[in-house]
Amino acid sequence: MSYNEDRPRKKGKPHVKKESKKNNHKSSLREVSVRYDYKNTNSKSVKIEPTLQSLWPSLVEYVGLSEYEAKIYIGLVSLGSAGARRLSLNCDVPRTKVYGTLKKLIDYGLVIEVPGSPKTFISTDPRNAFSTLLELQHLQAKDFSDILNKLGNQFELSIQDREPEIIYSWILDDSESILEKCIEFIRNTNKVLTIVTDENGLGTIFNYTGNELDNLSAQGATVKIFSPLDPQKSSLARELNYIHTVVKRKVKQPIFLLNSDNSKYILAKTLPRDEEGLFEYGVFGESPEVFTLIDLLLSINGEETIRIPIMSL
Repeated sequence: MSYNEDRPRKKGKPHVKKESKKNNHKSSLREVSVRYDYKNTNSKSVKIEPTLQSLWPSLVEYVGLSEYEAKIYIGLVSLGSAGARRLSLNCDVPRTKVYGTLKKLIDYGLVIEVPGSPKTFISTDPRNAFSTLLELQHLQAKDFSDILNKLGNQFELSIQDREPEIIYSWILDDSESILEKCIEFIRNTNKVLTIVTDENGLGTIFNYTGNELDNLSAQGATVKIFSPLDPQKSSLARELNYIHTVVKRKVKQPIFLLNSDNSKYILAKTLPRDEEGLFEYGVFGESPEVFTLIDLLLSINGEETIRIPIMSL
């Protein structure tokens, strides 16, 4: 018996036939490479090349195939036809699991066995194999969309009679966020913007939102500002009064209230000039009812109301 001829092997040791480099078949699928770190036997690094085989988790999720079933089916789609050994090598599936997995795929109608020896297998066209499932998913999506529409229509009807009604307000706990929200509301105002604030808040308006207020007035919107500073005596109030309407009003509390189109509002606590920041905290929302209540509280001593009827403009 020559060296290259088949030799008896020890029991339990699989026979490995050495293939020549000349006839070595290169698959269009790359094998999964596994690298062991021999310096640390407890660690193992697995690297999967970006091939069609990386799509198998999607088939598991969308179709319900097992991991081995998905890997072998994708392998056959890529290889065209293959036997059990070639599928095991290219699809990272144990040889002992290949035939059982192929039998299940044949039962599903996803794989066809080609007569001959050795046994080879081919895949069916994925577009035909999964067309029924895809159509079913489309029908389910449409049915779910119809359900959501019915529930949404009922929600719109029932919300009108729901008691008590829910009104949302959001809290801002830093000065920068409050200032950004003020600028946003100013820019998005269409008709009327009213502001009531103390002396510190008036300085904030002049220094940080002056350009936005000027642009708003240039677009034809009404801007009215209530503050304790008299435009006849205060240079700050007078500068703002050149373009906007500044009204003297007793404001003893450290407050800043902005009303955009009688619906969106920002209510914040101002900070003294010697403290860091412009505002301590604030809330904002989009409820005309809430702003009307705030307006009533601020005008309880006979002061002019802040809310300007938009229909009168």
